[in-house]
Amino acid sequence: MLPSLAVAFLIGLVCGAQVQFFPLSVLTVLVVMAVGLSLVERNGYLTTPSALVLYLCVCWAYLLVHEHRATIPPPSTSGPHG
Repeated sequence: MLPSLAVAFLIGLVCGAQVQFFPLSVLTVLVVMAVGLSLVERNGYLTTPSALVLYLCVCWAYLLVHEHRATIPPPSTSGPHG
């Protein structure tokens, strides 16, 4: 379970870093992942708690990076001397 959690966390980090450039694509990836996990769960390859933990790990990493980027002030456009 730990390797799959690490991969899910990395996917969330990548999605969170790219959301400002490709918001619709990132939303599509998250929706497709939710549907994919539901299908995998329905076929019996994963239990409901495992699928939920994987998806929550992706969403948590996404929110972590997205909120961290929102708190960083934008760079100054003026020169080094003000």
